[in-house]
Amino acid sequence: IIANRLKSTSELNPRQRDGLYDMARRFIGLLEEQAYAMSVLPPNRRDISVEGAPDTKIGGSVRYPHSMREFVVEDFVISTDTLYALSKEGPDSSSALTTALIGSIIDAAQRVARRSPRGRLPVPMLGILDEAANVCRLPELPAWYSPLGSQGICVMTIVQNLSQAQKVWGQDGVKQLLDAANFFWYGGGLKDKTTLAPWLQSLQERRDFAAIIPMSAKHGTNIDLLLENVMKRLPQGEHMFADDQITNKSSRFLASELVREKVMRQLGDELPYQMTVEIEEFKTDQRGTLHISALMMVERQGQKKILIGENGERIKNIGREARLEMERAFDAKVMLNLWVKVKRGWSDDERALKSLGYTHDKD
Repeated sequence: IIANRLKSTSELNPRQRDGLYDMARRFIGLLEEQAYAMSVLPPNRRDISVEGAPDTKIGGSVRYPHSMREFVVEDFVISTDTLYALSKEGPDSSSALTTALIGSIIDAAQRVARRSPRGRLPVPMLGILDEAANVCRLPELPAWYSPLGSQGICVMTIVQNLSQAQKVWGQDGVKQLLDAANFFWYGGGLKDKTTLAPWLQSLQERRDFAAIIPMSAKHGTNIDLLLENVMKRLPQGEHMFADDQITNKSSRFLASELVREKVMRQLGDELPYQMTVEIEEFKTDQRGTLHISALMMVERQGQKKILIGENGERIKNIGREARLEMERAFDAKVMLNLWVKVKRGWSDDERALKSLGYTHDKD
């Protein structure tokens, strides 16, 4: 067939024939670029140049054989290798080449799958077709989608929008893609109602959702509507604690934690991590004033100096802030006394840890 076409071309009138020849020269002239030629031609090549015919010498500047590894499609589809097929839009696009390459890979993968046990690839293959409507316009893609998955060939198709995909595969082709897909991922904005609306309608038809709510956490769109729908569907539960109970720990434990919090805020990076707080007194007098005595326990003398601070200023600030926080928490006037004690090895003493509430009895 090719020979007949060449013969018919050679018999055209000189003007048409020269125009076709000139176009062919420009196309294959790229082979004069050695790096390009070596990337697309096999390592060994038969020389068919004819002496005295300059046009047959194209590519003669390229050294053969070369040592570049040949890409064999059948070997690739049973390997664990990764192939990146890159192109771009516009007049310099190589989308025809990338489409043909990806198509040949999927064809080869299907052939291998058919010959394999259970009709699946020995090594599953994932094909991520980003910008598929621009650089991978495979006409067979919609029809392939359903059988490919059963053959161990997983395809993820990414398009800018549905209308772009419909220009390539038509409305029926896009519907075929959607029907065969296992999941959908939408990464556009809420403003694109034209694209989003058909997706939402399609989802509603496929699943019995209680509600579908387009939302944006960034812009706060429909957050209130989401909360309203969630609250409406939450079951009514029983109260597990009294209305005025804010924790399941005792007031003494809460007081010790408030002191520890203020120590952490005051000291920052100077904080001695082997430090704890023990409440030694917690009682209310006849006037309703709450008297709390708290012991801050450390393991070294140097840590004690850090907590007290110069002229006792640091422990005064800790006490003042803790007292104000306690008065808000306990709704009463508080008299707080703080002091620091050095007790070496307290953090390794099981009895001490138990008395401080850091261990639990085993059931």
